[in-house]
Amino acid sequence: MNKVVKKLAIFCIAIACVVYILWQVTNPALTMPRTTSNPPVAFSNPQGTNFEQYFQQSGVEGSIAIYDAQSDLTYQHNQQHNT
Repeated sequence: MNKVVKKLAIFCIAIACVVYILWQVTNPALTMPRTTSNPPVAFSNPQGTNFEQYFQQSGVEGSIAIYDAQSDLTYQHNQQHNT
């Protein structure tokens, strides 16, 4: 009888772990807002900030968009990849 109880306890723990993992995977999808098709936002690059040099120094290709909420300014590099 002791073996049956032990196996049942292990089975219940395994099922609880699977349910917990599946819940964690689906939970973010439930809380994320639904995306809507918004028109592209016009970005600016104030003060002529040159981000290209940093990408070249690192030897990578990429893009970046940085929004300064206090100044309501957006800094960016490689705009066609940011939209």
